[in-house]
Amino acid sequence: MAANEDTQTPSEIVAYKTMERFIEKKLLTDELALEIVARVGSGRMQPADWKLTFEKSVGLHKAG
Repeated sequence: MAANEDTQTPSEIVAYKTMERFIEKKLLTDELALEIVARVGSGRMQPADWKLTFEKSVGLHKAG
C-alpha cells in the first residue's frame, strides 16, 4: 500500500501512512486497510466502522 503524495490531500497521505503502520504492526491486513483507507482519508470513518474493521482483523466477525 503506497500513497502518491503528489496527487493526494494531506488527509489522504496521513490515512495511508496510518494504514501502513497498522499493517506493519500486524493490526490490519492489506485487504482490510484498502477497504477503509478512503473513508479514513475523507473523515467518514465512524467508531463503529473501526470496531467492525478490527473485529474482522482478529477474526471476531464472520463475513456474511
